[in-house]
Amino acid sequence: MAAGLVLILAGQGLNFSAFYQLGKVGVYYGVRFGHEAPWRRGFPVSLLKHPQYVGAVMSICGFFLVMRFPHGDWFVLPALETVYYALGACCEQ
Repeated sequence: MAAGLVLILAGQGLNFSAFYQLGKVGVYYGVRFGHEAPWRRGFPVSLLKHPQYVGAVMSICGFFLVMRFPHGDWFVLPALETVYYALGACCEQ
């Protein structure tokens, strides 16, 4: 349970810090709709290419670890979500 809670807290920390660093326009892809957003280089963008995706996957894994472990299927949905987020990150290129 402790490992799951740590994953949730770390994942949400990445999400909150990405939102703080990028702002509402940057987080919601406002630049693709004509809004201006300055390019940021601070944490967590300096550490990870897609900090929101990593944070979301960490939170999902932590949630299922807390709620479903030790059932044998606890990792199925987090694994599927990881694939979805990885595909989404690749499609953004």
